[in-house]
Amino acid sequence: MQQLNDWYDVDDVLYDGTKEEIENIVCPDCGKKISYRYSDGSNSFEVSCKLCGHISRATGSPKPNCVIYFGNEYDFRK
Repeated sequence: MQQLNDWYDVDDVLYDGTKEEIENIVCPDCGKKISYRYSDGSNSFEVSCKLCGHISRATGSPKPNCVIYFGNEYDFRK
């Protein structure tokens, strides 16, 4: 699993990473798998770690690579 330093790194990988990098992403706070949701209508993006409770939200964002590879909603813990 890819260990990242902060949530900015997570965003970078989710937006611009390869399929393999995205599949292996983990929470920089607790090291566990994360989840995301993207809305085509509002171009809003939410990334969360359900274990430690972190939630990051953005609106007006372009479609990230994770959505292209895995769809609008994904739970990497599965």
